[in-house]
Amino acid sequence: MMTIKLGVCCMKKYVRKAILLTITLLLVGASPAQMVAAVAAEQSNLKSATHDKTKTAALLDKVFKMPKRQSEVSTSVDNDKAEAEVQPEPKIDPVPETDKPDVAQKEKISEPTLAPQLKATETITGTYGTSPYTLDPDTGILEFGAGTLAEGAINNSTEFASYVSMIKKIKFSTGAKLPSDSHSMFMYLPNLEKFDSANLDTSEVTTMVDMFYESKASTLDVSNFDTGKVTDMRWMFAYSAATTIDVSSFDAESVVDMGYMFQGSKASILNLSGIDTSAVTDMRNMFAYSDATTISLSDFKTKSVTDMQYMFAYSDATTLDLSSFNTSEVTNMTHMFGGSKATVIDVSSFSTNAVTDMQYMFTDSAATTLNLSGFNTGSVTNMNAMFYNSAATTINLSGFDTSKVTSMRYMFYGSKASTLDLSGFDTSKVNDMYYMFCGSKATMLDLSGFNTSEVTDMSGMFYNSVATTLYLSNFDTSKVIDMSYMFAGSKATTLNLNSFDTSAVTNMSYMFYYSDAATIDVNSFDTSEVTNMNYMFYQTNVQALDLSHFIFAQGCTVENMLYTYNRSLWKLTLGANETFHDNANIQNPTVGSTIPGASNDYVSGKCWQIVGEGTDHAPTGAEISGADIPSDSRAVTTTYVWEHIEKWRGVNGNSPWYLNPDDGVLTFYQSEDGSPTALAEPVYDNLQNTFGWSFSLIQSVTAIRFDADIAAPVNSSNLFAGLENLTSFDSTNLDTSNVENMSRMFEGLYSLSTLNIGGFNTDKVTDMSFMFSELSLNSLDLSHFNTDKVENMAGMFLMMTNLTALDLSNFDTSNVKNMFAMFALNGVRHLNLSHFNTASVENMQAMFLASFIETLDISSFNLSGLKNSPEDGLGTDSPVMFMFSAMSVLDPESEQASNLWQVKLGEQTVFPDDPGFEAAPAAGTTIPGTSYVTNDAAWQIVGNGTALNPKGDKVSTTAMWENAVRPVTYVWANKNQASPSIVSVDSINFGMLAANDFFNGNSPLATNMATGSVALEGLDSSKTYHVTVAQTSDWATDGESATIAKSNLKIKYGGNDLSTSASSFWSGTSATGTKNIAFNHDTTKNFSIWLNPNAPLSTNLLGKQLESELTWTLSDTPE
Repeated sequence: MMTIKLGVCCMKKYVRKAILLTITLLLVGASPAQMVAAVAAEQSNLKSATHDKTKTAALLDKVFKMPKRQSEVSTSVDNDKAEAEVQPEPKIDPVPETDKPDVAQKEKISEPTLAPQLKATETITGTYGTSPYTLDPDTGILEFGAGTLAEGAINNSTEFASYVSMIKKIKFSTGAKLPSDSHSMFMYLPNLEKFDSANLDTSEVTTMVDMFYESKASTLDVSNFDTGKVTDMRWMFAYSAATTIDVSSFDAESVVDMGYMFQGSKASILNLSGIDTSAVTDMRNMFAYSDATTISLSDFKTKSVTDMQYMFAYSDATTLDLSSFNTSEVTNMTHMFGGSKATVIDVSSFSTNAVTDMQYMFTDSAATTLNLSGFNTGSVTNMNAMFYNSAATTINLSGFDTSKVTSMRYMFYGSKASTLDLSGFDTSKVNDMYYMFCGSKATMLDLSGFNTSEVTDMSGMFYNSVATTLYLSNFDTSKVIDMSYMFAGSKATTLNLNSFDTSAVTNMSYMFYYSDAATIDVNSFDTSEVTNMNYMFYQTNVQALDLSHFIFAQGCTVENMLYTYNRSLWKLTLGANETFHDNANIQNPTVGSTIPGASNDYVSGKCWQIVGEGTDHAPTGAEISGADIPSDSRAVTTTYVWEHIEKWRGVNGNSPWYLNPDDGVLTFYQSEDGSPTALAEPVYDNLQNTFGWSFSLIQSVTAIRFDADIAAPVNSSNLFAGLENLTSFDSTNLDTSNVENMSRMFEGLYSLSTLNIGGFNTDKVTDMSFMFSELSLNSLDLSHFNTDKVENMAGMFLMMTNLTALDLSNFDTSNVKNMFAMFALNGVRHLNLSHFNTASVENMQAMFLASFIETLDISSFNLSGLKNSPEDGLGTDSPVMFMFSAMSVLDPESEQASNLWQVKLGEQTVFPDDPGFEAAPAAGTTIPGTSYVTNDAAWQIVGNGTALNPKGDKVSTTAMWENAVRPVTYVWANKNQASPSIVSVDSINFGMLAANDFFNGNSPLATNMATGSVALEGLDSSKTYHVTVAQTSDWATDGESATIAKSNLKIKYGGNDLSTSASSFWSGTSATGTKNIAFNHDTTKNFSIWLNPNAPLSTNLLGKQLESELTWTLSDTPE
């Protein structure tokens, strides 16, 4: 039997016959999820950097000082008359307020001073009346002994003149007694802290008026008071500082006057439920301004009371139980609940038959609901300010009898009631309705049943009323003298006043001041007696006024009578021969403002026009300034309207245009006479000059189309700039062949998403500065642009933050002199300008300032033509100032760092000064657009390395431009980031094998190869890795075409056939970055060779070294 000798090893360099094993490495980088996240983050950063227009504009103005387009339009009314000066707000009389309660105050008693000769340790003694007393200066205790105290205030007595300030506590011994007249007895004791009534006899007292008025005692013990003979308790505890006053033991059967009793008292609770007040006739101001949040009145007997005015005025009590009140004798309820904090006031049991005065009754009351349906008001004559500023949202007045009422001034002033049913009101005797509904929240006022035949004053009647509808059809105003402010600030949208008789009116000043009414019918007005019409229609919303029946009496003032700064008044009719005698201040229209009531079809011109024989929207008369209308000679009734034209149409150059109001498409058409059609001025300016400062019209433009062949002007600077809502531009049919200036042509089109300029002919253009600045485009195709004559590209792509790619490979820049800020604040990431010819460029200031560029190739740049102090730049000497600077130059607070990490410079890219290269970031910073990180905070020369594995020296930003060797490529210092890899695989050697070793297909040899291993590096301890091995080629030898198929001579690992598929060799983690895996790491598996016994073998292969490939694969995901 012939012997076949085969050798097996893993490296081809061995001289012995061997099987060649090759290693294929799979680099493991960022996972797909990580890559997506990185891209998203980059996009997010770019979007977040999209400029805030206001802030960026200020920054640009600060740094770039760029000339901005000016589009001023004269707002003068005509060639001869200047625009009426905007008037200041008139100094009107303030809205009147009601009188506050006239609260009586006591005359202060001067406080005596302590006699200086007294010693603190000497007890003071004496007799007051017949009562001996002692006063301890140390404790301040004043004690009265048996006997009757003298009448009058202790504070004002000669006995205590030198000691009053010492008194801190008053007490009594058995037998001490108060006189019959004890009024003011303990008032005004400045340092009194406590009053103890124990042992005090008050049985003979008949008057306790002012007894504790303004007492400073925090404790008043009156529990032992005998009040059986007291008839007068007025002011008794008024303004007392005591927080608790217990009067539950009081016998008040003889008391007839409790007026002001607790006014201003600091007591938090007042319990009067057990007191018999049946003899009391006067309770005026009884609890006015009291701090008591709870007042118990459940058993109150008020059958004799005639006066309850101010009773609860401005009281802090949040609830009032008035169910036991008998008010049948009461005649005066003035201000009874004015300013009361009670949110519920139930007066359903009140009998008001005898009441004649209810003025201010609920003024400033906090009650949210007032049901007064049971009130009998037949005797009431005065209802002034009855509900002034009342918080009640519902007021039931269904039972009101107002037949005797003569004054209703302020009655519902500031009332919060949203609905007022006044249909039952009899106002036949009312003569005063001054400010009656001023500030009322009632949304509708039906006053059609009002009889106003006696009213003389209606001034301010509906001032600031929110009622949108007023029914005044039956108003009799024949006796009214004053209508000033009557509808000032009223929200009524229509005022039909044709029934008004104004023959007696002398004052109409401010009558419709700031009225919301768009229609005011004053045709019936007789103004022959009016002497004051100042501000009558000032700032109203009225659109048309017919004053043809107005008579302007001699001396009648009309200052600012027709002034409307908001300019809603566009139609005015005046009577024949009636001229004004003062400055009515009729405003000329704002050019381009919409004619009220004429949809959006007409906009105003610059002045007024007489209708003449025409119509309101097609006047034929002469033009006239508003300032001249008052003195205009009118032989007949004359109507004046704003000069106006139809909106949405105009002409630019000789190209008619139409702006579709429905979709915002602005279309330019061929000239009407068939002559060559050309535009003459920027679209923005054309719209502005046609319709004035009409932003609404300019902002309506969303798309631009050209219906026929239309030529752009030679100077097309700003031609389409400033149309901030323009989203689409189609240049089809626009001829730009003669254009020389395209500066700022599309500047500021923030909303533009589509820019079709494929038909642009730029053969003659010399200026493209700022042509696309501030556009939001994502892409821009300029492949057809001819730029061989362009001299100015300053700011051409400035602030195009959404632009991420830009191909300028066709640009010829041989004549360009200015590249100032050309790519500043631009979103492009990779910019190849290696073909740019910059020999003529004089200014590169801020060229890439605050851009998002990551890699930049300017290797063709020739900087020899740069000039110091270049024109149209920053105003600094250096022509490369801020050339590469970051956003922090514009905004020191900005966190946007420079993304430029690779820049290629050519032999002639020699900077004359510091171009502003930004310092490299800290080590560990991820390089934009890659998964690599920096290894030092420095720039590095690539040298004979690569951008992501540089080999040159590290350099400073100064060295990058100063004395640098050219050409050169600079990158942020980095090292090829270690990636998981197979470093080496040791030899596999089965030794020399003979043919009989493969007899019957048996494995001739199996080995665990104890000395061999696979070496790995760049491992991440947090990941699990996998190594696989496969036989990937047939067996062959050099110089011989015969082979053995790998299927006939297969290698196995364990039981896995490596010739058919890869087999897992190892799977696991590594605590360190490197790992050696022994071939025999798995003792249950070995490598073996299997020969197909039926396979024919070429004799040419005998004794030859055969080679087959094993492919080893490392991955962090299972194969």
